[in-house]
Amino acid sequence: RRGGAREPPRGKPGAAGRFPGRPGLPSRPQPLQLKFFAAAPARLSPSSRRLSSRGGGAGQAIVQTMILQGEIDGQTIDNTTDTEVSALLEAYRRIKPASVMLYSIDRTTPCKTLRKVSREKLESIATIIRAEGIDVQVN
Repeated sequence: RRGGAREPPRGKPGAAGRFPGRPGLPSRPQPLQLKFFAAAPARLSPSSRRLSSRGGGAGQAIVQTMILQGEIDGQTIDNTTDTEVSALLEAYRRIKPASVMLYSIDRTTPCKTLRKVSREKLESIATIIRAEGIDVQVN
């Protein structure tokens, strides 16, 4: 605009909604997406390894976890099993998130062999996670 105060560019350090004097930090926590399958907890993604090696999210990370069942390229995918839920719990213990968001497929996916997990099953998994003292939201 001409003649008026210049607005800082959006999405760059110094943009509106940022902490003063701390460029690049958002004014509120942003979800951190950690990409790994619970079946292979020893093979955490680089971002989740860094997070767990620093003492986890120390109550700041919000971990979003998609729970689903089905098959991809002939391989069974089911992270509702006891083994998978135990692996998720171990990952959450290492990450120490502020909370966990559990959800399943909500709409049609390009992979027709994946199935939505019922709300009841999501709630039963959430109950197990809550027993560890972790806040869980089921969407």
